[in-house]
Amino acid sequence: MESETRRTYPVEDSFSRTSVTVHEAVAIMLGYADGPIVMRSFNENPSDEELEALRSAPFYIDEGWREERESLEDACRRTGTEGSSQESIDKAAEALETFEREVSEAKRWLCEIEDELSKGEASALRLDTKHSHDHFPHITLWSLREWAQDKGYETRLVPVSRVGDATPKLRMQETVILETLESLGHDPKRMPPNSKGVSGVKSAVSKKIDGKEPFLGSTVFKKAWDRMLSTGDIAYEK
Repeated sequence: MESETRRTYPVEDSFSRTSVTVHEAVAIMLGYADGPIVMRSFNENPSDEELEALRSAPFYIDEGWREERESLEDACRRTGTEGSSQESIDKAAEALETFEREVSEAKRWLCEIEDELSKGEASALRLDTKHSHDHFPHITLWSLREWAQDKGYETRLVPVSRVGDATPKLRMQETVILETLESLGHDPKRMPPNSKGVSGVKSAVSKKIDGKEPFLGSTVFKKAWDRMLSTGDIAYEK
């Protein structure tokens, strides 16, 4: 199965692995990726520790599903109550329908790949013993390619990943927040602390981007902001 709208993910080191996790394999079968998914740092000169953490950070195909569904459902509600044109209403409904269809496809691929792996030594999917462990088995790219071909499934699988022109919804949100902070003249890692009775930097950023793509849900911006604070991607000056 080949997705009409292909998604790809930013990679830091395309030769880091010749195998993929089950969730990465699902992304490949959906046409979202073409190899291992390794998140890239927002820092120009990341430390060795940060790079190692990024390489080992697991990818989950369902990352951001709840936020994206909330955003699309909110868009449907707004177009239905704001006197929007029928074209806008249909477009919002179609976007939600497409999302739900992709979620169903992802679940289907997850079940099929897990079922194949459960065959053990009889499985056509071979495990990379160097990277595999109990919680995250790694499937060799070559065996995934052969398995897909034998099943008659189409993929855009290649031995390594390429940096694409789209990022997951959460990464897109983070990028927009960082760019907005910089456009307002703020260092994302040294934001001015809030002062009592005065609108802070969060409010200034919110006014510029909240309610617009990719922050269409009522709480999407707040969740993205809080997530970035917790990970240290943004921080207030102490």
